[in-house]
Parts: sequence; structure tokens; C-alpha cells
Amino acid sequence: MLGRWTYFRTVLTRHDKCLLGAVLVSLIALTLPHVLPLRATSLLQGQVSLRSSIYADEHTDEVQWLNREKLHWMCRVQAEYASKACGFSLSFDPSFDWRGAYGLRITLAAQSKNTFFRVYLRNSPPSVAAEQAEDAQYNLMMLPAHEANHSLEIAFSEFNLADWWLASHAVPSRYSTAQFDRVTSFGVDLSSPAVVGDHELRLSELAVLRPYITPKSTYLAVLGLWLVLLLWLSVQWVRLQRTLARQMQANLAAMHTAVDEYEAKTPAFCAIPQQDELTGIYNRPGFIEYWRQACRVWGDHDQVALLMVNLDHFAELAENWGADIQERALVAVANSLKSRIRPQDKLARWQEGQFILLSPHTQQAEALLLAEKLRHHIHLITLDDTQPVVLTVSIGVVLFRTREPLERAYARCQNRLNEERVLGNRVVDCGGAAA
Repeated sequence: MLGRWTYFRTVLTRHDKCLLGAVLVSLIALTLPHVLPLRATSLLQGQVSLRSSIYADEHTDEVQWLNREKLHWMCRVQAEYASKACGFSLSFDPSFDWRGAYGLRITLAAQSKNTFFRVYLRNSPPSVAAEQAEDAQYNLMMLPAHEANHSLEIAFSEFNLADWWLASHAVPSRYSTAQFDRVTSFGVDLSSPAVVGDHELRLSELAVLRPYITPKSTYLAVLGLWLVLLLWLSVQWVRLQRTLARQMQANLAAMHTAVDEYEAKTPAFCAIPQQDELTGIYNRPGFIEYWRQACRVWGDHDQVALLMVNLDHFAELAENWGADIQERALVAVANSLKSRIRPQDKLARWQEGQFILLSPHTQQAEALLLAEKLRHHIHLITLDDTQPVVLTVSIGVVLFRTREPLERAYARCQNRLNEERVLGNRVVDCGGAAA
């Protein structure tokens, strides 16, 4: 396990580690709102301005304080009526905005034979004035009596708008959603119909429950994290590209200097008489003379690649397409080769339908790649628009050292091509440098 960790630390780049760290932080942050406990803020012991009151239907009920400081009161239902009004209310000044809260925690001690109690919150919209408190939204939930006498958490999602409030304000049922943006009061009263007799209740705890981190803020934080990270990665990428561009320019300048120095100590191009009159490149004698002069400058162990380019079906061109097609093919192939070789590479027309290319200080893989590119570009050449002639070449690649005679390297390449029985339009690896 430790070995794998060391391996990943070695392989991963700094950007990879940043991305993996951001993914880990995002996963942890997205789970925090669902894992962390709720934060309870007491409304009875805090710095909240409260006004407590009790109320009752004067015709049927009687209500009295048993201990006002401890919010302990009693309701007495005196007769059987369909509707009863007896309860307790806490008014808040100023109002509370509980839109981001989860709910309430209450502890209601009750000695009552009633089946349910009504727990309600009045929410006053901005359009409702203080003297019109009865118009505030009446959000309620039914609390079973057997759930009293112990601490209880009530989610705001359990509250609904009272039917009588919806009917009196002519609010369509599809808009009957409880609101908690301007909560002005909290209350508990007897559900209707209430049982005749005494009902003793005491509110010992009232606290609002809020999450430490809301899902919305978590999502925004994760989004901000990724925006900052992507911006930082973009800046790093731009800086890296500029650094690479400067390095490339410096490398190109150094390469140009090296090529100039190489050309300065390499023998100059042979005289005009030793050029091929048709193609303008070295002819065979001129190339051999260049090779003799170059060997005096190069060391015995310098590595050279020789590419033998054979034009496929060269003899059949004149028979099938006319006398001048061979010359046009040689010129086209020579021009294609000249346009795609390095300044230090030397090209010559060796014999009918064959060219040789000398690439000094070249590895075998580089020479094979160069040969494949040359073969591909020559295959794109077409002659005679009326009846197009497509040219193909077979290229042999051999690697040798300057101490080995050129004729021997040429013979090794030619023998390998003969052994392969080249069908045309392919590149053949004729081996590396001789020991």
C-alpha cells in the first residue's frame, strides 16, 4: 500500500494533485449539510423580546396563568361546544426570518385528556400592518397529545396554512404554502372539539433549529472552488504555453546556430558540372566527390543514414505513357524530395529511376520516419491531367558509420531490397550500422 502511494505521488503532477484534492474537498463538502447536527438557538433564554399572552372563548372557556415566568397556564373547558378557543401565544418583536431554518424544538409539558394540540406560527407579509395582525398567515400543525411531555423536533415542512384562513382570505388551495420569512408569533392551543375539563400546559423549551451549513451555500462554495481552480489552471496553462514557446524559440535559435556551424565546416556544394542536368541535384560523380570531402571532416564513428529511393515501374512509364513521362516523373520526385529534407541532408540522382539521400547524425527511427513521410508525399504526385499517372516509390533505409565505405552500405541496402522482393510503395528497414 505504501509503495502504491509513493508511486502515485511520483507520477501525478501538481495539477493532477490539485484536481484530485478539489474532487475530495467537493465530496466532503456536499455531504456536510446532511451529516452535521442542527444548531439550536433558544428563543426563551436569548436576547429576544417576547410578549406572552393567554386567551379563551369567553362564553365557553376559562384560562389563567399558573406561573407566567415559567409559561405555565391552564385552560378550563366548561361546556360541550363544537368550537373552542383556549391557548397560549408568544409574540416576537421584531419578526424572525426563518426561511433557511429546519424547524423548531419544543418541550411541552401537558396534563390533558385532549387528543391533539395545535401548534401554530403567524407569518405577517410586508403588506400587513401591525394593527392588522389577524390578517397574518396562520401556519399550523397538529401535535398528538402522546408526543408531548418530552423534547420534540418539528420541521417547518409539517406546517400548513389553516383552512379557515384560506377561506377568509379567498386564497386558492394551490397557493396554500406556509411561509416563514416574517414570523411574528408562536402559539399552542387546544384542538377542536376540546374535551371538557382542565387542561394544564407548560412550555419549557422553544428553540429554532438551523443547519450549520445550508445545501445552497455548500453548492455555491463548491461552484466557487471549481471556478477559482479552473481559472488558476487556465492561468498556469497560459504561462506554461508561453514558457514552452520561449524555450522553443531558444531551441530553434540554437539549432540554427548549430546548423550554420555544421554547414561552415561541411564541404560546399559541388560545382555545376557535377550536378544532374535534369533534376538540378547531385549526380553520381558529384555525390561521390562530396562524400570523400565530408569524410575528412566527420569522425570515423559518426553515424549516417542512407535512404535508397527507387521509383516503382520506372521502365514501364515510357511504354505506357510516352517518352517524356519518365523525365517528368524524375523531376517531380526530385522536387518533392528536395522540399522535405534538412539543409544538412544531401540528395543525388544515382542511376535511372533511383535516388539516394544521405542524412548525417540521424538515428534509425528518425530515418525510417523520414522515409515514410517521403513515400507518402511522393504517392500524392499525379502526372498527366487527362490520364493521371500516380507515382510510387520503394525506399530502403540503412544505417552505417563513416568509417564504412559508402559502396558497402549501398550494397547492403540493395541486397536487402532484393531479398525482400519489394512489390512497391513501401519502406524497408535494411539494418543498423555495421560493427
